[in-house]
Amino acid sequence: MAAGEWPGKGGEGEKTPVSSIPTKPRTDIQAALTVLGRRSRQPNEPPINLRGTDLRGADLRGAIRKNAYLNGAKIDEANLKMADLAWAHLEEASLYKAHLEKTILSVTHLEGADLTGATGLTQEQIDLAITDGNTSLPDYLTRESGTKE
Repeated sequence: MAAGEWPGKGGEGEKTPVSSIPTKPRTDIQAALTVLGRRSRQPNEPPINLRGTDLRGADLRGAIRKNAYLNGAKIDEANLKMADLAWAHLEEASLYKAHLEKTILSVTHLEGADLTGATGLTQEQIDLAITDGNTSLPDYLTRESGTKE
């Protein structure tokens, strides 16, 4: 990795310069995410679609719900503590240094996702998720059950 490059995955194999990475999202974006987390879920409500969005550094506790679409999203250094991501799609998402303590990852699609440096992540959470050979995990975890070839 060259100096000044972000260690997480960039689009099309590119790295994002460290200087351009926000430590937290703009105030208006964080406010919208907070509103998403506070609203009550209706029985026939479609899943949240945040594919490809930049949520780096966001406080997502409670904002993201089951079945969410976050494919390719940049969720680096975000707080997902106790978020319910069951059945969510996070294929190719970057969760570098994201806080995942007690985050529900049951049948969560993490194929090709970057979870290096994630904190609070346990082997049990990974065992319940769907991963593949392109899923990057912290060094202390392995990809065994739920792995696609």
